[in-house]
Amino acid sequence: MASYHDRIVYGNLKVTVSDDLSAKFWRRQEKSTEENFDSYRSDELWTLESTVPSLHSRSIYSVSWSTQNNCIATCGGDNCIRILEEVRK
Repeated sequence: MASYHDRIVYGNLKVTVSDDLSAKFWRRQEKSTEENFDSYRSDELWTLESTVPSLHSRSIYSVSWSTQNNCIATCGGDNCIRILEEVRK
């Protein structure tokens, strides 16, 4: 299992980054029987919505979420910064 280096929560969304070179996007759910992921409170349940694989070529160490333009910035051991923007269908 990958080691998570950083995570950020914005409203009902959470982004995690890790050694597996990916960014994972989670959505907070109502309490149910679904398995939760690293909840901050015992009544919070998180469901994986999407994964951006191979975002970096080395471990990702940090993630930041801009509330002004809803972009995500990640940085990793490959000395790169990647900017992600949500595209809604």
